[in-house]
Amino acid sequence: MLVIFLAIMVSVKVYAKSVSDEIIDCVMKASKRYSVPSELILAIIDVESGFHPYALNVAGKSMFFESEEEAIKKVKELGSSKKSFDIGLTQINRWWFEKYGYSYEFGLNVCFNINFGTYILAYEINRNGYNWDAIGKYHSKKERRKQEYALKVWERMKRLK
Repeated sequence: MLVIFLAIMVSVKVYAKSVSDEIIDCVMKASKRYSVPSELILAIIDVESGFHPYALNVAGKSMFFESEEEAIKKVKELGSSKKSFDIGLTQINRWWFEKYGYSYEFGLNVCFNINFGTYILAYEINRNGYNWDAIGKYHSKKERRKQEYALKVWERMKRLK
């Protein structure tokens, strides 16, 4: 297991130099907890946020903040609106936070976000089987968007091999 972990860490460091040790550690823990391959989690993070922990997406427009404080300020503003928005590394939609009663601000915590995003992915895999359809549903229920997303994730995963 340690050899596999070290091989993944080396490939991740080469693949995306901006990946912090904290992100890698949280990915490995979420991978083990939810039985989702770490390469898949990393590929999703890359597609969703480019490994930027303070990324937000508001109605299709990406925003990247330099600090957690700046991102929290924007999340609080968005929380009082009716706009759809996604939070953090795995770009979790506000709907999920509301469903489980979590504060939107939790989505800006690296490990919380990775864990929650992986939970959502595992949920789709459990519902639909371990296939590209389930991975696409992490992003969208619409057929075309699902397929486009799954292809992006697959392309990113190939870089990790």
